[in-house]
Amino acid sequence: MKYGMTIGDVEICGPTSNLTHLAGIASRYGFAISDAITGPTSQTVAGQTLRILPGIEERPGPPAPVGYHGTLTQWILDVGNQRFVRTIDYQPLLFDAMVDQVEKHIAHQQDEALARIEHGYTAQEVKTWAQQQAEAERWAANAEAPVPLLSQLAQRRGVDISVVVSKIQAKVGQAAKLTGIVLGDAQAAAATLEQMKEQEKAGKLPKTWFEQLQGLAVSWRSNWPKELLGDE
Repeated sequence: MKYGMTIGDVEICGPTSNLTHLAGIASRYGFAISDAITGPTSQTVAGQTLRILPGIEERPGPPAPVGYHGTLTQWILDVGNQRFVRTIDYQPLLFDAMVDQVEKHIAHQQDEALARIEHGYTAQEVKTWAQQQAEAERWAANAEAPVPLLSQLAQRRGVDISVVVSKIQAKVGQAAKLTGIVLGDAQAAAATLEQMKEQEKAGKLPKTWFEQLQGLAVSWRSNWPKELLGDE
């Protein structure tokens, strides 16, 4: 916790976590305070009142998921509430910075979605998907073809190999469908960003570019199935 000090309603030290430093400043004004401060307190000497007030950082989120850069404001003495307070001041980004932010935003959401497709499977199992798919296709074309991985899976499960192939085909088909949605939409969004970059270079960027980029950051995942969105 950070604390600052006032004499009357005048700040003499902004909030700091260095309580020894705080006590040192107080001593220069003729006050003796402990450096083991645990909460707001006050002390009156010769008609002057020194107050030790908490420093509260209010950290609201940005107005939108993308498009803004936040910086902490200076500490402000809130006399009415007997505290120091500072917050985050958000300012809109310029074009290049916003494009970079949107690209990172989309890349992050893409990675999250692809990870959800593999959710419930171990990393070791995922590594075998390509081999599982290849062997399933080989067996489907020729039931006499050697399929060592699927043969072992069927044997250990105590089921016919056709059952294993059926499950693999369903799993791989669903994973491929979902992966195609994610990568296809991500590529479409990237193409839109490249088009806007070219417009900016040519001096033909529309006045609504800020709103367009904000919209893209939200709408690029339109009509996604719940499996890709998780708990959002």
